[in-house]
Amino acid sequence: MKKFDVVIVGGGPAGGQCARILARSGRKVLLIERFKDFTKNSFSSAGTPLETLKKFDLPKEVVGSFWNQLVIVTSNQRGAWQSEKILGSVLDFTKLREFLAKEVTNHGGEVWMGCRYVSHSNDHNESLVTIKNNLIGEEILVSTKVLVDATGPNRSLMLQ
Repeated sequence: MKKFDVVIVGGGPAGGQCARILARSGRKVLLIERFKDFTKNSFSSAGTPLETLKKFDLPKEVVGSFWNQLVIVTSNQRGAWQSEKILGSVLDFTKLREFLAKEVTNHGGEVWMGCRYVSHSNDHNESLVTIKNNLIGEEILVSTKVLVDATGPNRSLMLQ
């Protein structure tokens, strides 16, 4: 049975960034993603100020496009900002998730694609986690000190 410091379920931006930070800090991390590649479930993008790229040390390769105009409309107000300079970017979620996963493996962590969380149980100071590899139809048992639910609205661990 493989042992990890942290198992993170969900390879989206939150799970990927969490795994990236932990792997960089020397933790033995496993990031699992239910789809076989990151082109699946690439349902969203995120508009963000340029500072986000620097703050999170993200390369320009994860950017889908840049923007220099922002319009916010509410029920009773409308605000528009425009600049000749680039103000922000729209991230490409496929490229962002691929980049974060690569960072995890570059820092010694593992990324298992096509896998999904099945269940977990507590055994003294660790959790035993059952993961199903959907690509080969096999269940795998791993142990971890910390189990993170990064499945977004699915809440796969919290809402079994």
